[in-house]
Formats: sequence, C-alpha cells, structure tokens
Amino acid sequence: MTWKNTFTTLIVALSTLILIQIGIIVQYGLGTILNPFGLIGFAGLIIFFIYIYFLNKAFEQNKQNNNLKNLEYVSYVFIALNIIPIVRSLFFITLSYQTFKVSIWLIPMLINIITIGLLIYSFILRKKTFGRFLKIKNDELVYDLESLKHKSFETDKQRLEVCKLCTNRTFDKNVGMVCSLTLAKPTFKSMCTDFNLDTKEYQKRVNEVIENGKNSKKKSVWAYNVTAIIVIRIIIKIIQSS
Repeated sequence: MTWKNTFTTLIVALSTLILIQIGIIVQYGLGTILNPFGLIGFAGLIIFFIYIYFLNKAFEQNKQNNNLKNLEYVSYVFIALNIIPIVRSLFFITLSYQTFKVSIWLIPMLINIITIGLLIYSFILRKKTFGRFLKIKNDELVYDLESLKHKSFETDKQRLEVCKLCTNRTFDKNVGMVCSLTLAKPTFKSMCTDFNLDTKEYQKRVNEVIENGKNSKKKSVWAYNVTAIIVIRIIIKIIQSS
C-alpha cells in the first residue's frame, strides 16, 4: 500500500471519526466528550490529523523535519491512550444486547482500530523512506545512509542530493553537477551502484545537522514537557474517575 493510498484512507477514517464525534455531541450534548475518555479520543484525532499533514508534506518534499519527529512521538502516546476508549467500547458492547446500541459503539471502535493500524503503517513507511530520525548522542550524529538503499529517486533534485555526497561528482559549466563517470546528469531510479561516500562533505553535512539539532533541541524540550504534563493530567483524571 503506497503512502498516497494510506494518506487518503487516513483522511477518510479521521474525518469519519470527527463527524461521529460531532453527531454524538449534537445528539447528547458536550458532556459526551468533556470526560477523560472523550478528551483522549478527540485530542488524539487532532494530533493524528496534524501528524499525517506534516508526513504528507515530507513525502512531497522528500525530506522530514523536527516537527514530524515530535508529532510522531506524541502520536505514539495517543495511540497508547486510545486503547482505553477501545476497551471501554468493547465493555459497553458486551453489556448491550440491542443491535442499535451495539452499532453506536462498534462502528466508531472499528474505525478507530483501522485508523491506529494505518498510523502504525505510516510510521513504517516513514522509516522505510527516510530512515531513522537523526539522533545526537555525545555530539555525534547518527546519519542514516542505510535508508538510501531503499529509496526511489524520481527527480533530478533527489538524485543530485545523493551526488553531493559522492566523490564521483564533478561540475560542468553548461549543465551543472554531473557524474564524473558518465559526464552526464544522474538517471538512477534506485541507489546508485557507483556511489562512493565523500567523507569530507559527509562530515560537513553532519556538523551542520548537529548545529541545527542543538538549536532545535531547546525548542523540543518545551514540547516534550508540555506533552508530559498533559498526559499525566489525563491519566490522573482517568484514575480519579474510575
């Protein structure tokens, strides 16, 4: 299943869940979501929508950013928290013997399960396409070149990004960067078999990313702290209401 199909299905699934939430609010009032379970579900839908929006942009631009990283980690949390409403729905289904009442809980629950499955598949696609998120440990960057072996390159821009890290690159004043082996623009669709890493250029890129990572890390700390506080408060409310 391609990302385009996954993205479209997720949009439909999330939109359906939001419409169901709105329908429940219209019929039964705001009290239906102003509780720990309702808040978890609704907040999760918003987070998932934002995540797939940024992930789709990453696929379109063929690069990922720190926003995507933070959103994916937050999505992990909300996927875990959404297990609670699913279990709750199962509980109500087992207690209800009326077909209509069962369908009220069953349909959203099934869509929720499908959505979570598609989100997990999105994480896999993201990792397969872009590799692991860049990590900084002891001022050393884990730069995932391994992911290039699994990528497809459809445009000159994508191919030239690989060439910039290759010792076989050269410059032609008429056409720009070309391969020194063929004296032509690269045409590979999958990873070039003649790729030879330019360690100096690689280290230069690594240093740039480390510097950018240090700057963005300060911003990320605030995001993690806020998320942690929200999650802890939700858990406390769940415990108090049980």
